[in-house]
Amino acid sequence: MNLWSLIPDELKTVAVIGMAKNAGKTVVLNRLITEAAQENRLLGLTSIGRDGELEDLVTGTEKPGILVEPGTLLATTDLCLRRSDARVEILETTREKTPVGQVVLVRVRQRGWVELAGPDTNRGIRRVCRQMLRYGARQVLVDGALNRKTSASPAIADGGILATGAVLSRDLREAVAETAHQVQVLETPLWQPQVPPVHLTQARMAGMEALLPEESGVGLVHADGAIEALPFATALSQGKEIGRLMKPSHQGVLIRGSLTNRTVRDLVDTTPLYRDMPLVLEDATRLFISRQEARLWQKQGLQLQVLRPIRLLFLTVNPWSPGGWRFQSTDFCRQMREAVQTVPVVNVMGREGLA
Repeated sequence: MNLWSLIPDELKTVAVIGMAKNAGKTVVLNRLITEAAQENRLLGLTSIGRDGELEDLVTGTEKPGILVEPGTLLATTDLCLRRSDARVEILETTREKTPVGQVVLVRVRQRGWVELAGPDTNRGIRRVCRQMLRYGARQVLVDGALNRKTSASPAIADGGILATGAVLSRDLREAVAETAHQVQVLETPLWQPQVPPVHLTQARMAGMEALLPEESGVGLVHADGAIEALPFATALSQGKEIGRLMKPSHQGVLIRGSLTNRTVRDLVDTTPLYRDMPLVLEDATRLFISRQEARLWQKQGLQLQVLRPIRLLFLTVNPWSPGGWRFQSTDFCRQMREAVQTVPVVNVMGREGLA
């Protein structure tokens, strides 16, 4: 199974994100790099955060590095380059500064191992991705950092790949259930109001900033499409106030930033109107609700939708855990495919392909 067969060529920026450290994300990245080299596909690589180090800086365990091929374009820091053994040609120095150095754009001249540490802002990631495409990359892979799924945001990536594995839990059913929940979150559906706000089309491209003023993080959408901006910079800790301001005539609640368990819980406890109108986020990377509460609220009629949906391409599974346990590969893949039926499931640690 060639993973690139699951990635449409028109998607120029693809995020590879992990459910947790050691879920197999770097294995997926290396496989994509190897397959790209086999078919002469020129890649660009960068990361939100830091990845590619041979020892996990969080757990202290050994982990696979990122092996790059000649011609590959990288956006990483000068410090990471000094720790890498691939020979590179510096193309340009960017204005992006990180805790581990300044981000530079380079072209690999000799095969070797590298560490990646790219910009830590969406704007910075977008900028270096565009630059690598200008230098000739056919596609750019963005390596997501621990617990930062923002790399899958439509503001950054055209599509996303989710890596999961046994590291999530010693209980196979728990690992499957938690992964299925994350897939459901990432695939939160598109908001399609009966009467769209005037700037909805622009908001699909630019984000919530096209609908809400800078000082407001929450808005109520009236039946005629007009938006009432509320005097809250964020929805955090404002669930009860938002609930009190909701009226039957509204057709949606816009939320610029993150949506958490507490905000939803307070809103649900305040008004039954949450059943009649969706809570609309910019994209699914802003949604932070637990599996248990998501299931409960879904049964109660909570509607969650997004301005910009994420295009999840496929799910990869790693049956091995650095903690010393493993799942039976066939059983793990079978249960994952039963739980996640919207995207292909691939075992990246064995020969099993698609279901």
